[in-house]
Amino acid sequence: MQSIIKNSTAFKAIISGHIYRVGDAVDDFRVLSINSKQVVLANDDKQIKLELYDYEIKK
Repeated sequence: MQSIIKNSTAFKAIISGHIYRVGDAVDDFRVLSINSKQVVLANDDKQIKLELYDYEIKK
């Protein structure tokens, strides 16, 4: 997952260079939810959480 974007109505996720919304298919998985920090994908066998990397520079 590269990014999560939000417009006035919903979140969208950029995964492998493609834009996905809740309900879209990503290979064998379906997008269950998207929020500001993660995307949840699921199929009949398992559920996967993709999280944005929280990059913080410490001095």
